Amino acid sequence: MELHLSTEEVKELQRIQKKDRFHRRRFIKATVLLMLHRGLSMEDIQMSLTLDDNNNDVKAFQKRANGI
Repeated sequence: MELHLSTEEVKELQRIQKKDRFHRRRFIKATVLLMLHRGLSMEDIQMSLTLDDNNNDVKAFQKRANGI
């Protein structure tokens, strides 16, 4: 799955990663979107972030990324 983000969107997601390190859900959401933007598969992202297939967040990220 490919996701194309604008330069501004990438910068905003990176800002969220730096600012919200202790807000796990926001940090993971920003990280997943950036990893999709860089061309990683959902399977690779799940393994890298130790997320499982049953995780509702992963399914939500997939749906949102498809709608972007």
